[in-house]
Amino acid sequence: MTDSNQSKKVLIVDDDHRLRQIVCTTIGTEFQIVEASNGPQALTLARSDDPDLILLDVNMPGVDGFRVCRILKNDPLTSQIPIVMLTGRGRRKDIQMGRDMGANDYIVKPFSPLGLLNKVYEIFKEPVQP
Repeated sequence: MTDSNQSKKVLIVDDDHRLRQIVCTTIGTEFQIVEASNGPQALTLARSDDPDLILLDVNMPGVDGFRVCRILKNDPLTSQIPIVMLTGRGRRKDIQMGRDMGANDYIVKPFSPLGLLNKVYEIFKEPVQP
């Protein structure tokens, strides 16, 4: 883990504990992890823990991921946090809905752990210094 990655915090939002474990195993050695199991908890943690990235499922009880995304992107406190939808809903209209709600990217489950890690690195990539 590089020093710059140690300071990066990722909020993983999914009601499936096993999936959160898989994501933690995939990226947890590289980045700080915060977990939420539902939409309201995600909203609270996004505002209180200041994550650098949110990996957000769509299908959750209570408040779904699309609505969470829209709320966060419309809140000046959280609007700049990149959000990657990480969900089993992979139809074209679902992907478009994610983009319409403000998601920065969309990954369909099942996903490649290496692909997920590469996506997180891509989002955190710092600009090349002249």
